[in-house]
Amino acid sequence: MIWARADTVIWLDPPRGTVMRRLTWRTIRRVAGRAELWNGNRERMRNLLTWDQQESVISWAWHHYPIYRERYAAAARDPAYGHLTFTRITTRADLHRLLESVR
Repeated sequence: MIWARADTVIWLDPPRGTVMRRLTWRTIRRVAGRAELWNGNRERMRNLLTWDQQESVISWAWHHYPIYRERYAAAARDPAYGHLTFTRITTRADLHRLLESVR
């Protein structure tokens, strides 16, 4: 619905290693610091140690990374979205170039 009214899609597509490294460290910090996520919920240590996608955001991200990557790549190729300009950001340098271009 939103894409029908949009003219640009900014696709944040860092490498899987970058995503997993950042997500793992963020999860470790939340577990160690007992950070509240929402409504009193907190990350649990076992979420770091399980491969169950329903329990572990790390496992979920690992398994869904290629699914979402292909979904956005397919959308960029789809003639139905021909009115959109897709800007794919894969590195910090790409992000800095984008930000400089809009200043």
